[in-house]
Amino acid sequence: MTDGAVRPSDAPVPVLDIGGTHVTAALAPWITRFAATAAVVGGSIAQSWDLIRPPLSAGLGRTGGTGVRVLPARRPAEAPLIGAAHWTRVTATEVP
Repeated sequence: MTDGAVRPSDAPVPVLDIGGTHVTAALAPWITRFAATAAVVGGSIAQSWDLIRPPLSAGLGRTGGTGVRVLPARRPAEAPLIGAAHWTRVTATEVP
């Protein structure tokens, strides 16, 4: 959807604005509850960072999360493997 959407006049950008509003509305109570200072975006959506950051930042501003930074994941390609390795380490039990 974001392929070629690099100018504000492109059609996918309003869709991303609406999506950013809904995502930040869902995140806002959790950001407040945990006193988060940053929201990290990973996965395939982070590949469109130039398009997704503005609506997410604006949405957080509308929901009271103005001090929350919106950041891309540092290692998006490895993130699924890092998460799986962490989950395995935390949940693994010894095999007799």
